[in-house]
Amino acid sequence: MKLEDCLNHIRPIKGITSVIDAFLSGDFNPVSDIEVTSNLKKMQTELSEVKEAQENCQSDGAYWGYQGQKSYLQSIVYLLKAAKLVGKDHLPYVRYPKLDGLVMDSCYDMEKFGQDVYEKAKLKAKKGKSYS
Repeated sequence: MKLEDCLNHIRPIKGITSVIDAFLSGDFNPVSDIEVTSNLKKMQTELSEVKEAQENCQSDGAYWGYQGQKSYLQSIVYLLKAAKLVGKDHLPYVRYPKLDGLVMDSCYDMEKFGQDVYEKAKLKAKKGKSYS
């Protein structure tokens, strides 16, 4: 699999409750878009900031809005780590996540997808099949 294809199959999850909460509160940070780069350190910093924002948010809607961002960023971090190990065009195959169910399920599936790609990439690299 290619990193670009993987990134095209994931997105920040935005539940309707979070969107409504953003309109009512005027705080759109929990449902704002995220600029993705191939810079692992930058994405790790972004993930850390979203985790902190989620810990300090004041509503359930904001919490789940941040969860959608957090899961997305966590998956990206896993995918970038995997690409670093085996090359961006040689990621191990993992079925793309379904992102059309409940917010919590979609978040879990997206994070699991990234983690599974990363875990398989570690095994591939350990066996000496790195292409980076």
